[in-house]
This record gives sequence, structure tokens and C-alpha cells, in this order.
Amino acid sequence: MARDKSDKTSPARPPKKTRFQLAVDEAEEMLRAATSPDYDLHRAYLKERGSLLLMQDPEGFIEKARVDPIVHDALRLILADFIAGKSMPPEIACDWLAAYLKGEAERPAGKAGRKKEITLHNAIWLTVSDLVYRDMQATRNDESRSPSACDAVAEAMQRLDLEPKTFDGIKRIWLRFQSLHEGRKSE
Repeated sequence: MARDKSDKTSPARPPKKTRFQLAVDEAEEMLRAATSPDYDLHRAYLKERGSLLLMQDPEGFIEKARVDPIVHDALRLILADFIAGKSMPPEIACDWLAAYLKGEAERPAGKAGRKKEITLHNAIWLTVSDLVYRDMQATRNDESRSPSACDAVAEAMQRLDLEPKTFDGIKRIWLRFQSLHEGRKSE
């Protein structure tokens, strides 16, 4: 006796997410971790993302560690992992580690009242950098509707109810941090 296959209904599959939607999800996850009040979670986030950025832009990451106490802590942890894994970090990171061990590179002091903003802006820059590393354009022409990494981060910021929530606000932070890094690279 043959079974009637018309009675079977297959469960509806959720629609496949676009590349942009996946980028927004990833940005939301990274920003949620980076802005968590749990300092250890924040350090873990920077350690994970920082390893990638240290290899991508060692000079820029070292410069951030000289002025940002959280990035400084993350760099120490990243370099400890390099040593424990018997891997060689970039030469400039070895120089920084040697200076740190000699007491010549101290942990920078945080500025009163600005920690949240600095931390958030660092997280925004790191998140856009990560999406750029994954082959997304950082920004877009203002007339363009093609989504960029700054668009994805802006949408994630909206989901998390964090400021800035707009493409322009994220783009301003991205460009400011990029100009700092580009200026340090050329010195």
C-alpha cells in the first residue's frame, strides 16, 4: 500500500541570510562582548580580535597599546600566547615585549570618565577592521546603497541600543582611528 506523500509537510526553512545580514550578526556579537561590563570578557574579546589585528597591523596595535590600558592588557595576553605556543610574533611586538619586561613600557593610565567612550570607539574600530579583513568595504560613497562594514556596525549598534547608531557616526569613528593608524605607519 503506497503512502500518500502529500500529507507530509516539510518544516519551513528560515530564509538564507545575506552576506550583509551575517556581517551585522557578527558585528553585534563582537560589540556585545566588547561592551560587556565584565572586564574579563572584554579582555578576551580584545585578545581574540587583537591577535588578528596584531598580525595585520602590528605598528597600529602597538601604538594603541601605548595609550589604551585595555589594549595594553590584551597585547600582554596575546604575546604570552605566542610565547606559550612557541610562535614568533611580529618583530615590533617583540621589541615592545622586551621594553615591557625591562619596565620601559608601562601600562597607560585610563582617563577618568572617558573609559566607556574610548572602549566603545576602540570596539567599533576593531569590529569594522575585522569585517574589512573578511573582505567587506570599510565605507561607501554617501550616494551608494551598497552596504559597507560601517553600515553593518551601525545596524548592530541599533540592535544593541548603543550610540552612535548611524552610518555617518560609525564612519567618523572609523576614519578618525584609521587616520591615527595611517599617520603612525608613515612615521
